Amino acid sequence: MKSGAEPRHLIVLAADKHIASVLETLLSRRPSDMGIHAMSFDVRRHPESDPGCRTRSAEFLRPLINGYRHALVVFDHRGCGDEKRTPAEIRGEVEDELGRNGWRERSRAIVIKPELESWIWSRSGRVAHVLGWGRSFEPLREWLQAEGFWPAPQPKPSDPKRAVEQALRHKGKVLSSALFRELAASVRLDGCQDPAFNELKRTLQAWFPREATP
Repeated sequence: MKSGAEPRHLIVLAADKHIASVLETLLSRRPSDMGIHAMSFDVRRHPESDPGCRTRSAEFLRPLINGYRHALVVFDHRGCGDEKRTPAEIRGEVEDELGRNGWRERSRAIVIKPELESWIWSRSGRVAHVLGWGRSFEPLREWLQAEGFWPAPQPKPSDPKRAVEQALRHKGKVLSSALFRELAASVRLDGCQDPAFNELKRTLQAWFPREATP
């Protein structure tokens, strides 16, 4: 950042290209739907993916501390290298380290359990359409249930990523950043009840309330 320049609102450290695509889309195209005001932000990816975000976020973000008002770290619980601990325990450790490195009260870690694909599974016709299943969600849900990917009593598939991959494969499609961007741009956000997604919204709303002036 140039000397004397105002810091940007937010730096996001994402574990992979899919998480980066979702956050870039939500922040650039849907701030009002997220309950926040439009902002200046940048998204970076950690070269060591989920384990890097868990253990080396503070190191990555330290050189950027004067260039941004807030820092957000987002990664999957599955694959982070410490799955025996809860997301809350891991989040606390990451945030403590960020705080010791100058981001105290200005940073948050979002640990998605088990992984980003959990955010896809709202019962939306738009989800079905993007995944190649037409405009009704029920045929997709029925197929996943019949194939054993979505046990009937559960609110979402037990293995969200495998369910997405198999549903796409059945329709001759593959999981991609473009697909995540399309979902993030078009699916109703109030249909997602994932705890990590709701924590993301609460955090952003506290930092960047919609009624505030940027």
